[in-house]
Amino acid sequence: RWTETPAASREEGLRLAQKGAALSGDDPMVLAVLGAAHSFARDYDVADMHLARARALDPNSAWAWLRSAWLDVYRERPEAAIEKFEHFERLSPRDPMGYMAEIGIGAAHFVAARYDEAVALTQRGLSQQPGTWWGLRLLVTALVHAGRKDEARHACRRLMETYPGLTVARVGDASPFDAGTTERIAAGLREAGLPD
Repeated sequence: RWTETPAASREEGLRLAQKGAALSGDDPMVLAVLGAAHSFARDYDVADMHLARARALDPNSAWAWLRSAWLDVYRERPEAAIEKFEHFERLSPRDPMGYMAEIGIGAAHFVAARYDEAVALTQRGLSQQPGTWWGLRLLVTALVHAGRKDEARHACRRLMETYPGLTVARVGDASPFDAGTTERIAAGLREAGLPD
């Protein structure tokens, strides 16, 4: 679940990730976590620097490839993101985090306004982890933009059961996506029935 104070939580997450990096040096996993923390803070250039370093130190770090793919989604580079997600899947085909790659490919399709593909891939990821509320959030908005409004309303009810108290404003405040994508996500959620 998201925090009640996204800005403060992002700052604390960055502080802790930087502390871990200072203690561990050039550990690829720690650099990938640090890159992820900067991604969530929308500090994309710094995130990219840490993630590139993690991949350079360990080209087989599935986690570094997964987080790099998500960074490309946030930066609206859907094709690069899909390539990195697929590389992650080749590196670690039975990875328990595989659902994150499937949902991530769905998110890349959403960014590219390929909404039917976004729905299909997000559903595939959710079939592995049905309670993943952030995947449900993406599914709801992708369904709306794909013109499948009844399904979107049903999925939105499921989202609200999974995450009571979630609002469009909370999604927007904590979104790592750029402003345009965040607004498309918010518009879809609002249309499906998520409270403002």
